[in-house]
Amino acid sequence: MVPVLTLLLDDPNRWIRGNAAESLGAFGPAAKSALPKLTSLAGANSVEGYRVRNALRQIDSEFVASCSNIKNWVTRFPPCARDSARSGL
Repeated sequence: MVPVLTLLLDDPNRWIRGNAAESLGAFGPAAKSALPKLTSLAGANSVEGYRVRNALRQIDSEFVASCSNIKNWVTRFPPCARDSARSGL
């Protein structure tokens, strides 16, 4: 399942990429093979990026702590996501 989800990280649809990242995170350390691809997506300033960063922490928190470019990224929902959620209320 991990190889298929990793392939979905290349999908042009950001929601599919976000869902794939979240699913990979649920596999925890068993999804370590997806770390390179997830790392390349972690800088996105969107809900997708947030989901990717969460997946990275679930898969290997020590890896995240050792990568200064990852641990410096914002780990909360970006303003665009909060605004979208607020407008839906």
